Formats: sequence, structure tokens, C-alpha cells
Amino acid sequence: MPPIPLLLSAGEASGDMYAARLATALKQRLDVALFGMGGSQMRAAGVEIITDYSEVSVVGITEVLKRLPSLRRAMKHLVDEAERRRPPLAILTDFPGFHLRLARKLLPKAFATSTTSARNFGLGGPGAPIWSGGGSHWRYASSHSKRSSTPMPVYR
Repeated sequence: MPPIPLLLSAGEASGDMYAARLATALKQRLDVALFGMGGSQMRAAGVEIITDYSEVSVVGITEVLKRLPSLRRAMKHLVDEAERRRPPLAILTDFPGFHLRLARKLLPKAFATSTTSARNFGLGGPGAPIWSGGGSHWRYASSHSKRSSTPMPVYR
């Protein structure tokens, strides 16, 4: 039986660290082929990096505008690769501005998505994501992911 393909994506250094830890744990327990967006830590953990997060990591609206072509290209590469490999699950770590849009593109294609963040997401009961940034983000996240989780407590 071939390895199970899983999309694992991080858009910043902290997400790269958490996703690398998750990748290591998954590889120890399951026969998986991990691919996605990340950095050096995910690469070292055995994830096939489709797009390096350094190409798309942004802070502030002016950086977003300057990097918009790179952001669109990264989104297309990840969606195309997911369509080709058909992973049963996409785990999207941190970088919510990008990952919530990616989840919106993956869900109609019948991929289950799980968003996680060291700071922003948490579970408010079974599968009910809570976004500490406010109500509109919570509604958006809950409508575009199947499940959300956090390795740390969430503050509302």
C-alpha cells in the first residue's frame, strides 16, 4: 500500500517549527508522504517543500501588495499539487490570511482541512473553532475548515 499523502503547510517560522514537530511525529507513527509549504525545519523533518514560506511571508499591507504575485503563485502550486496527490487531509499551520483562503479552495474539492495556530485558534467544543481576533474571523474560519486546534490555551 502506498504512503498516505498529507498536505502540511506553514507560512512563518513558528508554524514551520510546529509543523516540523508534527511531521516527525506523523512519520514515526504512520506511512505518510508529506508535502506542502514550509521552511528549513519542515524540510529537515522530511516534508517535500512545494513552496518555501520565505517567498510569501509578509507583514503589513504594503508587503502584501508587493508579494501578491508570489502569494497567488504559492496558492496555485499548493492547490494544483493537492489536486494531483488527493490528500485526505490538509493541515494548515499559522499564517491565517493565506491558509483560510487555501482552505476555502480545498474544501469544495472534498479535502478535509484542519487549521492550527500557536496563538490564534482553539477548540470551543467539538470542532467549533474560536478565533481570538474577533467574531468575523471566527465565522470565516469555522465555515472554511473542518476542525481547528491549538497546542496552547486560547484567550478570548
